[in-house]
Amino acid sequence: MNPLWGFLGNLIGQRSVQVTIKNIGPKNVVAHTPVEYRITYVYQSATPGTNAKLKIILPSDVIYIGDNTNNELLLEEGGSGERTYILPIGRIEKGTTRTLSVLGMTTGDAIGFPSARARFEYDGANGTQVVAATSGALVTGTPATKSTASTANSGGWLPSSFFGWILYLMLIVLSIIGVRKAKIYYQKRKAMIESQEGENERGRLAQLLPESNGTPQGA
Repeated sequence: MNPLWGFLGNLIGQRSVQVTIKNIGPKNVVAHTPVEYRITYVYQSATPGTNAKLKIILPSDVIYIGDNTNNELLLEEGGSGERTYILPIGRIEKGTTRTLSVLGMTTGDAIGFPSARARFEYDGANGTQVVAATSGALVTGTPATKSTASTANSGGWLPSSFFGWILYLMLIVLSIIGVRKAKIYYQKRKAMIESQEGENERGRLAQLLPESNGTPQGA
């Protein structure tokens, strides 16, 4: 994908990759309460990605019970504290989407609903991209490119590469110059209109006043 078009797409709200994580269960949990984390990813980039993987980090106060990936989810790292589970994906193309659930049980240290994290990683045209998951669910009734989820290549609204920052600053400078030019044009236009109105008013008054050559009228 052309980096310029990708960056401009991010600025107008388009999203090439979405990841969301949603908590399923009571908000205020107690010890030994079942909890579920529902993770969804959508890949909409025109350029296929490689070495893609979804990583899910469970907090220390949740015990992993299982998932619905048919033994695809693997433990990558972690022990008694946070644990990172990984879902290998490999090559991924535009339109690929998937939802999976991770089931757990809270420990006696749980307060509220323990927060899990997720992120989507893949190798793209600009190197390794990391997309952090947002909370909640994808916005229904809108295209995937309009979701409020995080996006690759930008990490949100800001660019993540040197080239992206250059374009970002250029757009800001051009916007400032455009606003200043518009302001100057407006001021000049306003002054010209006021001057023209003044000339018209003086001409109208000259037509209403009688001509005078130094002799009183009627003499």
